[in-house]
Amino acid sequence: MENTPLTYLLFPALTLAEQDLRNFFIFLPRLYMLEISRPASIPEWAQEKFFGRPAISDPEFMGQVKSCIREYRAFSEMHGGVGGTLGYLTQLLDNMGDARFKIQEQLRGKCPAGLDEKQLEILRSAVFLDISREYDDREVEMASSLARAVELEKEFGEILGIAKEDVSEMAEGLDLPLFSETSGPQYMLPERIESWFRVLSARACDSPPIFVASGPETAFEAMDMLRNGLARAGREFNSSRISLGSVHRLEGLGQKQFLSIIDAPGVLPIFSAYQEKLDNFLENAIGGKDTSFLETAAAPLRQCLEKACRICSVPGEDSVTLYLELIHELSRGEAVEILGAGGAKAVPVLEAETARMPAMFLFLD
Repeated sequence: MENTPLTYLLFPALTLAEQDLRNFFIFLPRLYMLEISRPASIPEWAQEKFFGRPAISDPEFMGQVKSCIREYRAFSEMHGGVGGTLGYLTQLLDNMGDARFKIQEQLRGKCPAGLDEKQLEILRSAVFLDISREYDDREVEMASSLARAVELEKEFGEILGIAKEDVSEMAEGLDLPLFSETSGPQYMLPERIESWFRVLSARACDSPPIFVASGPETAFEAMDMLRNGLARAGREFNSSRISLGSVHRLEGLGQKQFLSIIDAPGVLPIFSAYQEKLDNFLENAIGGKDTSFLETAAAPLRQCLEKACRICSVPGEDSVTLYLELIHELSRGEAVEILGAGGAKAVPVLEAETARMPAMFLFLD
């Protein structure tokens, strides 16, 4: 495992909004997003650090999953009325039942026969995640459209000589948030987390995975699931949260302004140094170390980003912080079993050394 790059895996989302891509671009050396029936949506400027990771390695099984998704999509379009597939999923969600298992019943007779129990569980979870991604894509598209509208309004105001304060008042008059107040998908979050970890079992991890939550709500929900899983086994949940550095928020910047900031002289080398330090910290500083040691080891990471912020000229005082949540007395193998549990056979199997590593998440807040 020595010299094997860590695999930073986004969960449970299969897509990211622009502001999340920007933040992860600064903090992480690389990030992988699971791909089921479609490639990951990655803008051109981010393709050197963001990658799609096909969820299923077996070509024949992948073909069966895609075929089943097409069949279910056609079924949903037929029963979804005006809303089509999204409308039908909304009906499932509004019914407050377990949509994933309703999907299970509706898939009977629509998908290939002869699949074993694990494959069927992966297939059901893959359909659930893939259809749910349409909501994420729609949310991303809406946020992008709103951001571009406000950006154009600012440019128009500058051309006409309107003061920035007047432009802000005009934007507030729209009574529309530029970005969603929540980060990532919030509906049926436990089911999505569970489904994501079950789908993850369809392909072995070539290097130690670092699970990156798509927002603080996702990280907190995953911790609740772990807390409940440990309680069922008569064990206590105990974790430590460590700040790994902060930067100014970049959500409100136009695309050109954002790219000019990260391309400013001396900035990218600092971010690269930070990301290398982050790799080293997660590889070497975690195993068996107490919280005080980790706080000390994380100090150079925080200082590195403080230096970058002094160089960058970003308006506003708000900042975003990368956190490590380390769960004590819980191995990574035990964590993925709990998060993908529920009596299913499709639970990720990690390489023995990786499975013994402490359970942890990264998330931004």
